[in-house]
Amino acid sequence: MLIQAGYRKEVPLIDPMCGSGTFALEAAMMARSVPAGWYRKFAFMNWPAFRPGQWRQIRREATGNFRPGHGATIFAFDREDTAVRTLRTCIVTHGFDDTVHVERADFFSLSAQQVGENVGLVVLNPPYGRRMGAAGQKSEHYAAVCEKLTHDFRNWRFAIIAPPGAMPKGFAEIQSTHRLLHGGLRLMLYVGRIP
Repeated sequence: MLIQAGYRKEVPLIDPMCGSGTFALEAAMMARSVPAGWYRKFAFMNWPAFRPGQWRQIRREATGNFRPGHGATIFAFDREDTAVRTLRTCIVTHGFDDTVHVERADFFSLSAQQVGENVGLVVLNPPYGRRMGAAGQKSEHYAAVCEKLTHDFRNWRFAIIAPPGAMPKGFAEIQSTHRLLHGGLRLMLYVGRIP
């Protein structure tokens, strides 16, 4: 999703409803040139021919391509204290605390100025599906999110995951859409620029 949104490490990224922090963590890995899957275990590690020493050597060589962090350019916010604490722990554990700033804040109280003067990319995965209740509530929620973006994030790029048709008509300049299937729900990734 970040690649489809045109994320570049030089540009500030805000995830104002970060939850578990997937976008912030992926952006940090991209910014620091950490390969996807770096922190996971693979099935081939259980093969009889797997050689742990050779694997450690390959990983040691790969770390030479990692870039150091140069100050926080990735900002993750959530209104839930538990989500913020959990993400902070994960960020520190993986050594991204010099790249990602995590803070407890409600999306509707944030502004672009809180992360500096530069225009950047705002990524959102707002609540949808059963978490939002009736269809009218969903429409109102997405309208409020888009109004907030239009008011406080002018000229920023955006990437928003939402159900098909959830984005209010006339919101921003949508440059591309991508179909997603997440948790059995059909969703869209909307990418564009806020006027």
